[in-house]
Amino acid sequence: METKAGVDGSLSLIKQGAEARVFESSFVGRRSIVKERFSKKYRHPSLDAKLTLKRLNAEARCMTKARRLGVYTPVLYSVDIVLHTLTFEYVEGPSVKDIFLEFGLRNGAVVEERMDDIAMQIGHAIGKLHDGGLIHGDLTTSNMLIRAATNQLVVIDFGLSFTSTLPEDKAVDLYVLERALLSMHSSCGNVMDRILAAYRKSSKQWSSTLNKLAQVLQMDHSLYNTHVKLLAFDLLTLTQTSSSSSSSDPVSFSRNGALLSRAETVGTVTSRDLKPNKFLRFTIDDGTGCVNCILWLNQLSSPYFSRRNPADVRLIAQTAQHFAAEIKLGVIARVRGKITSYRGVTQITALDVVVERDPNVEILHWLDCMRLARKVYNVVPPCK
Repeated sequence: METKAGVDGSLSLIKQGAEARVFESSFVGRRSIVKERFSKKYRHPSLDAKLTLKRLNAEARCMTKARRLGVYTPVLYSVDIVLHTLTFEYVEGPSVKDIFLEFGLRNGAVVEERMDDIAMQIGHAIGKLHDGGLIHGDLTTSNMLIRAATNQLVVIDFGLSFTSTLPEDKAVDLYVLERALLSMHSSCGNVMDRILAAYRKSSKQWSSTLNKLAQVLQMDHSLYNTHVKLLAFDLLTLTQTSSSSSSSDPVSFSRNGALLSRAETVGTVTSRDLKPNKFLRFTIDDGTGCVNCILWLNQLSSPYFSRRNPADVRLIAQTAQHFAAEIKLGVIARVRGKITSYRGVTQITALDVVVERDPNVEILHWLDCMRLARKVYNVVPPCK
């Protein structure tokens, strides 16, 4: 087991994910957990430092907000902005994942009674989060613990959390949990129904959220949060559906019944229209068609960002200006972003832009698109 020196002793590595490492340690004589967000070598050092600090602070704020909303979370002991670490309470007790896996191997009234209690606590906790405008972002049974001393549910890992009052975001939060329960705990029966029953009792805004969840469950949602790799011809022929009930996404996009929200394209920049401090419109030509892209540059003046943390808004604005400077006529660019529509034509609202130096990158992108289309995107899902 990897260890490293700490203030009060050694740090013992427990787990490592894509974004962070988790250690067990001690803090002022108390058993504690240290979560370290490590740097990403593929990012520019200054940009990486800003993003890492932003996400560190966001996680600390969301965890603190959850406690204010009445949801049990580990007590946050300290935030180290130099080492990019969070130190918080060590919660003694099993994860809900381990408990449910054990339930799947046993039957009986005791098991049913405890499962009802845990499901009720989960539903009540999510209801409090959502009514307070907080989306967890990663609601799985691995991120829920049962404190051994009190049998209380403790929600952990707010690394993907954000604030939102939209029913769509709350519905996706519940959808992630529903998928996790189906994949890991199908032998436990109708746990999700029990959780939703408790959610209805806890949340004052349950109706709009569960209506949106029903819509989400009717569609194939497996690719929704994925940047699908599509050739321009395929991207421009996606099915567009107007959604009068959604102010955030007035148009939805699908392919063979699969709902899509994000895309990735690679090609040559063939046009460029810059409106300083407003937007940059540009076109990507990959040989099968031209995809219109827009990169917003108005973060510092837009009312949309007025409620955001000013430091976060400045970072987003600086990143957008950096991308705009990179986009020049004739360069080969990889663009990732949200699929949107402008005057009925599909476009990409750019969130990430990389100028490619490898002359073979377009051919490799073509091969990727054709392989994924054959094995994934063109596969018609079975009727439910």
